[in-house]
Amino acid sequence: MKKLILAMTILISASALNAQKFGASPEDSLECIKNLSLYQDYYRQKQYDESLKYWKNVFTYCPKVSKGIYIKGARLYEKKIKKTKEDKELKELLIDTLMMVYDSRIEHFGERGIVLGRKAADLIQHRPSEVEAAYKMFEESLQLQGNDMEAGALVYMYQTKYKMFKNELTTKDELINLYPKLKAIADYNVKNSTREKDRENYKKTGDNLLEFFKQVADCDDLVKAFTPRYEKDPENIEQLKEILSLLNTKECEDADFYITIAKKLQEKEPSALAAWSIANWYVKKKDCPTAIPYYEEAFTLADNMEDKDEVAPFKVKAILRAGLCQLSAGQYSSAKQKALKALSIDPNSGDAYMMLGDAYLGGASTWGENPCEKGAGYWAAVDKYQIALKYLSRNTVTYKVKCKSCSVSYSTGDGGNEMKSGIKGSWEKSISVNSGASVAINASSDTKGDKVRVHIFQNDKLEKKAESEGDFISAAASYAVTSSTASIYSKIQTAKSRYPEKSECFFVGKNEGDEIKVGSWINETTKVRF
Repeated sequence: MKKLILAMTILISASALNAQKFGASPEDSLECIKNLSLYQDYYRQKQYDESLKYWKNVFTYCPKVSKGIYIKGARLYEKKIKKTKEDKELKELLIDTLMMVYDSRIEHFGERGIVLGRKAADLIQHRPSEVEAAYKMFEESLQLQGNDMEAGALVYMYQTKYKMFKNELTTKDELINLYPKLKAIADYNVKNSTREKDRENYKKTGDNLLEFFKQVADCDDLVKAFTPRYEKDPENIEQLKEILSLLNTKECEDADFYITIAKKLQEKEPSALAAWSIANWYVKKKDCPTAIPYYEEAFTLADNMEDKDEVAPFKVKAILRAGLCQLSAGQYSSAKQKALKALSIDPNSGDAYMMLGDAYLGGASTWGENPCEKGAGYWAAVDKYQIALKYLSRNTVTYKVKCKSCSVSYSTGDGGNEMKSGIKGSWEKSISVNSGASVAINASSDTKGDKVRVHIFQNDKLEKKAESEGDFISAAASYAVTSSTASIYSKIQTAKSRYPEKSECFFVGKNEGDEIKVGSWINETTKVRF
């Protein structure tokens, strides 16, 4: 160490500029070098409390030595703040010091835009009540950085604006209008960043911004926010996809803007999403016949979807939607073909079996020369309904939690209960649950003030969500699993009410349990029942 200090002293003495960098005097320089080495050694060893002791001396004796001392200094104070839970007064002092570290970095090394973004992000995390002060920093950072604004700062900026909206400190319009500005920066960096890690970070940022945006935006908001963007650049295919996806998420099929975007996208780049959207719009307008070819087109184009895991589920959904339109028009034979096509993709599709039952129930009377044979279609319908019940009586419920550090308790409503502790970041659990069961989840943060979010999904559809607010450290949600089988039982009873009498089959030589072939388009073998 002595040799190192001597060598550095000689080097410092040779350059006035260097001397200023390492301290205002030779004595300061010696202290700077000694403490610089010690703080870095302890930092590398992850002994952060010890590292901070020597870092303070570096900051005192040579604040201009390097930008790195401010980057690591902020991290050291972050760690110290997180460890300080009970002593509120000390914690506030540490937060003040952290803010000062950022200010000193700007004073000595500039980069005001990027530093303000980081400072604001830390401020809103540690002092959630100072939303207005934090947002002013974000605004200046955005003005200075533009497309160079960091991914994390973009997310925290929108979160801060969202908190202001919740506290009635800003308008919904301002919150809505901010989204496309920040999302455009995220999208720009996804396309233009040279590092894969940066592209991934900005992609996650875009997804997070979208989730916040969807929480507050309704259909009118979406139309208002995106109409100017569309009119400015109507040929932008990626923008058309983004807008249409959002409109679908919020079920905005009634809006004229919806069909404008869908048809424009279909014109520019025919896709499953565009065809699906056009079909949905016609269904909303009670024009099912026009919707059918678009659902069929969506089915075909689904093979081109980027997410290959979504191809099969989408194709099943699209072809069954076409089948529903045909059922409503009394085209039972065509609906049957749609259901069979769905089953060729997913043999376990309860919805497809239910459609077969519906088709047979609706068209049963079209076949048979006597009362016994005319009942055969109803027997075939019940056969399919029974299979549908097998696949639709159980539902997949998925619990999802996001937190810094928390514990979770959840119940499935049909006997399943469990607790989980030590969760950090994201956690997910999927369970098979009977229709009609109540499910619940509660997540409690280990630290007061930390945000906790919980979600309940049924069969991949978000049903309930909650998040902690203010000083609360827990978030809870409950949900009664919807039954997709009640209507099937009703249809079974309708079919049974149309069974032939025993005597009507006796005269044609058919007894209970005998096999019978249903002809015509139904073309099923079933069993006689009374």
